[in-house]
Amino acid sequence: MTLGWTQDARDRYVVVSVTTRCNLSCSGCFRVGRGLTDMPLPLFERVLDTLRMLGCQYLNITGGEPTLHPQWREYIRLTRTAGLAPMLSTNATLFDSLSDPILHQLAVLSLPLDAASPATNDRMRCPGHYARVAALVREYLLGEAPFILKVNTIVAAENMAEIPGILDIVNDSRVVWKLFQFSPRGDFSSSGWLSPVSSGQFGDLLARLLESPLRRCRIASLASDSVANYIIVDPQGAVLVPDRQSFKHLGHLLALETIQHLRSFPRAGDISPLDEVLGRHVEGTGGDPHP
Repeated sequence: MTLGWTQDARDRYVVVSVTTRCNLSCSGCFRVGRGLTDMPLPLFERVLDTLRMLGCQYLNITGGEPTLHPQWREYIRLTRTAGLAPMLSTNATLFDSLSDPILHQLAVLSLPLDAASPATNDRMRCPGHYARVAALVREYLLGEAPFILKVNTIVAAENMAEIPGILDIVNDSRVVWKLFQFSPRGDFSSSGWLSPVSSGQFGDLLARLLESPLRRCRIASLASDSVANYIIVDPQGAVLVPDRQSFKHLGHLLALETIQHLRSFPRAGDISPLDEVLGRHVEGTGGDPHP
């Protein structure tokens, strides 16, 4: 199913990678683009205007690590001012709390957590990462932040046994926990020391988590044979569509031919963009998939 870009499509969601730079080197990284590149402010403003013209409503600011971009806070402000709901996907290594006022302008904040122990998670991310993210999740649960917290987890053979333990950390009705079946994809991904799990293993894990009588958080997933339903704009303005093992290039966002191509995409149906980014099949304890 492709994202609806016809003029009558109700809801739209776009990922904008504002930098290829990152302070980590994680297996299975989804970032796009080549070299070490930041999206300059004038280009971001033109991208924002074009996406608004096309009807985009939710814009996910990502990277690389977006908080390495010197103007990441300004990009959130500009997105909100343009009438779009800003989202931020970060590895959480460059801030220690959720007190930064700019974070309260977000619709969704996405953080990664890949294991229930510091040893395994930090091997997948970096030393100290588990403690930092766990503290941010606790701060969110004890506070009244206005955004949705989304926790992303890569599922591989090496961390699969620990994944049920993450439920103890994220188990709150305000949290969406999204599990990704590990599969190298994109310019920066690599197998590294991680091994894929089978579709059957991934499905069984999801079933056990969803059926847990103690679960309060919402759970979403993306299998390795699934294709995410959105477009990505890289730091140079190129438009990419996720494929199973890579990304298809459609052209530059500011080119008339690319804009016409996006407008000709078939309607995706009445799917909330938040459901799409959080996972179309978000399961909730209240039976309502909408955040």
